[in-house]
Amino acid sequence: MGLLHTARFILQHPIGQRHPLRSLGDWVKWQVGSRILPGPAILPWVGGTRLIVAPGMTGATGNLYVGLHEIEEMAFALHLLRPGDLMLDVGANIGSYSVLAAGAAGATVHAFEPVATSHARLADNVRLNGLDARVTLHAVAVGAQDGEMRMEVDQDTTNRVLEGAETSSNATALVPVAALDSLFPEAHPVFIKIDVEGFEAAVLDGARALLRRTSAVVSEVSKHGERVFSAFAAAGLRPVRYEPFSRRLTQLTTPACNDRGNTLWVRDPVWAADRLRLAPRYAVKGLML
Repeated sequence: MGLLHTARFILQHPIGQRHPLRSLGDWVKWQVGSRILPGPAILPWVGGTRLIVAPGMTGATGNLYVGLHEIEEMAFALHLLRPGDLMLDVGANIGSYSVLAAGAAGATVHAFEPVATSHARLADNVRLNGLDARVTLHAVAVGAQDGEMRMEVDQDTTNRVLEGAETSSNATALVPVAALDSLFPEAHPVFIKIDVEGFEAAVLDGARALLRRTSAVVSEVSKHGERVFSAFAAAGLRPVRYEPFSRRLTQLTTPACNDRGNTLWVRDPVWAADRLRLAPRYAVKGLML
């Protein structure tokens, strides 16, 4: 992020708005400290977890500044999940959601990250938190069918699939691909997170049966919005929004992305609302969620 963009992100974030001086101060300290002592640092995080942060990690440094980079979606995962629940983290990157789900909420996680540099950072975060028994790592991409495809790599949170004959001036790599229906023919996930930079429709094409057994999903919608929305609706999922401080779950009449391009879906809003309301409270940047 550029400096102005980062400052705007912090001051518009719900936690940044409540603690603007603290959040801006953490940003300034990181900018100065990471230049004096470049390299990774360990961030004490939610529920006794820790996260490795390094310059250039946009999502990870967002967690440093405001506690939860994607507050609606991350708080939803924290409040929905319980020990032993199954979560699938599709497009795990460095593992922020996996660490929250397994480390703070106690869920069982399968994390998918095909890009070698990101996968290594994901593995480091899992080991740092002692989560090897709860988090299964998959160095594969997720798509409509098993096979291979080419991806951009070393683009931090914006690594993406090159579709068809598409080329890129960035570094690329050929990665293995698996369909979720092939990997999980009988599983019943409580929560799936999908962040695949425009490849959402293909992921859902390979997960039609699994989606019908899934309780809740958060998905980025970068492309093919109508196809993505239709896939969730066909699986019996309903669009919702979540307000983390009040723990209020609101059903939407039509699906809509939030300001981060993400949508939340649940199968049973009454069941989900009860789970969210009864979840433990978590300290985030001095605030209780």
